[in-house]
Amino acid sequence: MEYYFEAVTAYDKEAVRHYTTYHYRHVDRRGPLAYLILGGLLAGFSVWRFWAGELLLPAVLGALGLGLLLAGINMLTGKAPVKVPDPVDGRPLMNRQRFFEDRVEYAGPQSEGYHTYRQISRIGEDPAYFYIYVGSNQALVVQKSGMTLGTPDQLREFLRQRTGPGVMR
Repeated sequence: MEYYFEAVTAYDKEAVRHYTTYHYRHVDRRGPLAYLILGGLLAGFSVWRFWAGELLLPAVLGALGLGLLLAGINMLTGKAPVKVPDPVDGRPLMNRQRFFEDRVEYAGPQSEGYHTYRQISRIGEDPAYFYIYVGSNQALVVQKSGMTLGTPDQLREFLRQRTGPGVMR
């Protein structure tokens, strides 16, 4: 079968950082928001206990609260540490995505397979990548500059037609 679009995406620190930033800002805000809320509560409680004359408990709770606030902020800004597979021969792992009439195929050193367009629950993007969600926490990351067949604008329209309204966000 003939495919209409193809992209080769480096699975490197930049791609993973872009994905996690997009994911925490647009898809699953619970993690960073939980850190921010709990960190704020602990920091506030530590200030209250400090004003009450205690020293040790406010210092411990304050440090923990500030650490949680920092973790939540880092998740939302893309500065959180990300786990990336080790490069092979000094080069990042490369994933290839091909877009057919009825499915998108992916192949890389870690896995290969396909998803039909009905399986796609969400498609997001930022200036550098498309994020094609096939599960609540699983997405194909497609690097726009890595497109070897077609353009990002053409792919966006193609995906919009194949997935229907409400999937592109």
